[in-house]
Amino acid sequence: MKKSFALLFIAACAAVVFASCDKDKSDKDKSPYDKYAVDLGLSVKWASMNVGASNEKDFGNYYGWGETSDKPDGTYYDWESYQVFDGIGTDEDSRDAAIANLYDSKLNLKSEYDVAHVKWGGSWRMPTLDEFEELIENCTWEMVPSDYHQWSEDNPGGWKVTSKINGNSIYLPAAGQRTNENLAKDKGNQAYYWTSNRDEDGEIFATNLGRFMDIPFWNYQYVCMGCTVRPVHP
Repeated sequence: MKKSFALLFIAACAAVVFASCDKDKSDKDKSPYDKYAVDLGLSVKWASMNVGASNEKDFGNYYGWGETSDKPDGTYYDWESYQVFDGIGTDEDSRDAAIANLYDSKLNLKSEYDVAHVKWGGSWRMPTLDEFEELIENCTWEMVPSDYHQWSEDNPGGWKVTSKINGNSIYLPAAGQRTNENLAKDKGNQAYYWTSNRDEDGEIFATNLGRFMDIPFWNYQYVCMGCTVRPVHP
């Protein structure tokens, strides 16, 4: 009897410990941004707004691939302002090593360099190329407003992205991008959203989804260029 009681006591204690671990893990995965997760019936939930945005039509902030802090307005996005190189100087080998440290063996951005994860916490992260392709293939993309000639920097357009699976939708603004020569390239007219994928053919390039009117396309751009980020939640 005493042996049975001891075994039951140990089992009860173990259950409490495991429950506590599960709760700690659950709390760690939570984020105040979880309320912005939209279920489109896909492999991940998509956020209803960009990183740094205050609403769905706000462009949010622009980041180089691997950058996790905002830049002052008026900063051009080039190798000199690329935050990954802060404190490194101009030594080429050191800079190559800094970029190589951004991604894992599958060429995906590590979580500590993923601005969606750093800014939003929990399980939020930058989408992969495959997840963007899934969004393209399983949703309808409606131009808003429908007349592209009305789109401009002062009157920006975007796309209402509606799931073919469950009818839920998100909005992706045409935020343009920031480069080494232009702080408002295609602003209001086109979209450039970072993926978490490094370009397979060159480590100083990463992949982003571009969109012009009803035409999606893939860009392989210098990692220092400034693009917008739309988080996903596994």
